Parts: sequence; structure tokens; C-alpha cells
Amino acid sequence: MRKVMLSLAMLSLLSSGGCTTAYNQRQFALRTDAEICSRYGVDRKSQVYLDCMAAQEHRRDVATARHTGLVGEGTEAIAGPVY
Repeated sequence: MRKVMLSLAMLSLLSSGGCTTAYNQRQFALRTDAEICSRYGVDRKSQVYLDCMAAQEHRRDVATARHTGLVGEGTEAIAGPVY
């Protein structure tokens, strides 16, 4: 019974780690964007700051899409031609 409980505890820790990691990555990205936009010296409540944050998020989304596309393109070459 003790082994079962220990296994369940380990499984719950491992399964919850993925959500925490994704949350932490998002928080890190937001902090990085805020630092970049703050370097311009504008007020955080201004429209310029909000536009900067939106531009940073768009930049990150484009980079992710480009990376995903390159990975997908590479796997087609490995799989062979599609008929």
C-alpha cells in the first residue's frame, strides 16, 4: 500500500509540473517584454507602452510559428515524398 501511495504522489507531482512550467514560461515572457518596453521610458499606463507590449507578443508569436514551420518542414524531408 505504501508503494502505491508513493507512486500516486510521484505521478501527481510529475503531471502538475507541465502546467507550472507553461505558466512560468508565460510569466517570464511577460516580464521580459515589460523590461524591453520599460527601457523606452514611457508610462506603463500609456498607449505607447501597450502598443509595445502587443508588438513584443506578436514578435514572439511569429518566432514560434517560424520555428514550428521549420520543424514541420524538416520532418517532411525525413518522411519522404507525399504522393
